[in-house]
Amino acid sequence: MKCLKIYIACDSRAKVRKIPYWECVSRGYTFDGCRVVFAVPSECTVVPTTQIEYAKACTYEEEELQNNVKVIERCGESTKVYIYPKKAYNELKKLYIEPIARDEEPFNVGVILCGPPGTGKTTLARIASQMLGISVIEFRPDELLNMYVGQSEKALRKLLEDAKRLEPSVVVINDAEWILSARKLATMTESSNVILNLQNILFNEMQEIYDTGKRVLFIATTNVKPSEIDIAFVRQGRFGQPIFIPLPDYEAVYHFLLQFFDPQYADRYARKFVNMGLSIADVIGMVKRIKSGLDAEKPSSSGRGYTRVFVDPVDGFERIFDLFPREALNKRSRIYMNENEDVATAIIAQMGYAAKKPVIRMIDIRYYDEAVYTANTLGGILIASTSFPREVQLYIHENAEGPVFFVGKQPPYVDTFPFFSLSELRSLRKQILEAVLRYKGICLLYTSPSPRDLSTS
Repeated sequence: MKCLKIYIACDSRAKVRKIPYWECVSRGYTFDGCRVVFAVPSECTVVPTTQIEYAKACTYEEEELQNNVKVIERCGESTKVYIYPKKAYNELKKLYIEPIARDEEPFNVGVILCGPPGTGKTTLARIASQMLGISVIEFRPDELLNMYVGQSEKALRKLLEDAKRLEPSVVVINDAEWILSARKLATMTESSNVILNLQNILFNEMQEIYDTGKRVLFIATTNVKPSEIDIAFVRQGRFGQPIFIPLPDYEAVYHFLLQFFDPQYADRYARKFVNMGLSIADVIGMVKRIKSGLDAEKPSSSGRGYTRVFVDPVDGFERIFDLFPREALNKRSRIYMNENEDVATAIIAQMGYAAKKPVIRMIDIRYYDEAVYTANTLGGILIASTSFPREVQLYIHENAEGPVFFVGKQPPYVDTFPFFSLSELRSLRKQILEAVLRYKGICLLYTSPSPRDLSTS
């Protein structure tokens, strides 16, 4: 079959950049310091009419961690490291990148990468584009809105026509809050009318691309919560269900910091940064401060209405699994702890450490859906207060894919099985006391009082 278009990436030292005619090529074919990163069709023969496009010469290596994927990007002399949750990264790769690389239709015409600011959503969209090595068109909806009346719609139509003309191509919509916001929230102002017009144009073009099978992929990145995305966008055939990129867990931060520090310091700072609620962008800023001899101060904007709890382990705490089934932490369990919330969190954090599972504690019910997405994406344990409204508890119960601990003095609104009361954990009183103090950041020193005295105080 004849090649319609070929994308090639060449070494800066390459001199000959022409593929001989009648050569059969496919993705990965190399010649004179160049390689084919994409061919249309996926296996084809080069002819005089074949269109040659040049792509950025980047290679990517992947290393699987327990909960994440470490991506090493090499572009010329530059090497960068990125770390993403395994679930989110594999979903993007298996449903979108690999099908397009095989010259097949992706799972959907578009995909939304959503989550807190600074988690690397725009970078992941760029990585996906460069992995494919095909034409990339980027725009921000607010750039279109800065134009004169009628020009926004005209500019978007031209951009989408270019994407179809250059197929296969990727359209990256950065900071897509404007265009993905719920239409029901729009008021009848001139600005909101323009937004609705842009949405309708995008819907119609995506439907045409879907119906005709054109290889154009839309990647939208946004900081809004999944529940705030206009339901019309998540329909099958448009963007579908979003891929959530959460704040990083300890494993992700630790492996990221190994670029800059030895393992001991990487471990120390990773623990601190996770408990501070930092994003990867925040971590990068902290590294710059530390390298400049400054203290690692918590940014005012860190956190997202829930915290990731990572603690130092308490010796002997694993004996709790002699009483509590460890396998419950690997299932869709619903557990009620009739205890003070801080005490319960300290106990659960130690259990999570022993089970090698991230622990996410909900604080602000405005982000309840995002907290659930975070726990699901990281394969973590979720802690929710029994004081939360009934509808919030029901949402957590129905949507959390892993274990949920409901903690507080009042019983939850959902069916649970009870956790042991502290009175039944007499043999672990010392460890529980130490766990609570560590969770509170208090150093426990055994001097005059004996451990027995402390356990009964």
